[in-house]
Amino acid sequence: MAAVDAARRTVTLSSDNGTRELDGVGWASVVPHYRAPEWVRPFAGEHPAGLVDVDPETLAHRTVPRLWSLGDVADTGTRPSGGALRRQVQILADNIQAARKGRPLRRYDGYTVIPITVDRRRLLLAEFDRHGAPTPSISAVDLTVPRRPLWFFDRYVEPVVYYRRLLKGKV
Repeated sequence: MAAVDAARRTVTLSSDNGTRELDGVGWASVVPHYRAPEWVRPFAGEHPAGLVDVDPETLAHRTVPRLWSLGDVADTGTRPSGGALRRQVQILADNIQAARKGRPLRRYDGYTVIPITVDRRRLLLAEFDRHGAPTPSISAVDLTVPRRPLWFFDRYVEPVVYYRRLLKGKV
């Protein structure tokens, strides 16, 4: 999101492909910075939000051996999301095994995805890495174009996948 003009009810989106202005936006949601729960703070080091101090590429704690973190409480330099968690779980599982065997660790590129609802029934997905570069996960469809099926997926399908599959390590 590059700009918001409340008087004109427009939101300007920017990417490598140029900028796009969305007209008729009824409301926009800006999410405040996240803070980790108190029980996580002892592992945070000096992080102001209390996030666990990990190497953002390997997810290994910077100073405590055998401590790993991912998801909303890990300081990976990106916004937490279910899509990011899905990739982090794969990398973390591989890295724990690699560390035990003395092998090189895999690298997490900082992928994250943010769903942005643009009206009552349409949504777009902003996918990017920790440097802000777009990282689309599906090449056949431009997910930055607001679509009703994306809204439906985010509203009805994704919560089921998240709680019944992702959190159980089945995705």
